[in-house]
Amino acid sequence: MKPVISAIAVCVVLILSCRAADEGAEKKHPIDVKIGKLADNAKSTADSTDAYRKGLELWDKEMNRAYQDLKKLLPGKPFATLKAAQLQWIAYRDAQIAFINSCYDQYEGTMYIPMRASAIMEVTRARALELLHRLEVHREHSGQ
Repeated sequence: MKPVISAIAVCVVLILSCRAADEGAEKKHPIDVKIGKLADNAKSTADSTDAYRKGLELWDKEMNRAYQDLKKLLPGKPFATLKAAQLQWIAYRDAQIAFINSCYDQYEGTMYIPMRASAIMEVTRARALELLHRLEVHREHSGQ
């Protein structure tokens, strides 16, 4: 009887830990889902590249939306700090894209074209997610 109870206990623990793991899994941003589908359904290098270029466009819009929301919500000094940081980020972005391009310029082959586009998209994606996080934190702690 004890082996049966032990087996049941192990099963319960496994089920609960799997459920906890599912709940702890990060939910993908809708833009990531959309770009993932576009990239997965790409039939050519050009299609893959277009997927990441579309991703860059969508992430840029999302970043600008988050920035505008923060502009409306943040008081003077915090927004002024954000504005200065965003201007510095634009310079960083441009330098980072130049770096990415210089790296990929040395490689031959069409497979590097979508890889370059993905790397460039990731720069803006990271900033958009950072601003979205700041917006979420501000809303949680300010009651807005």
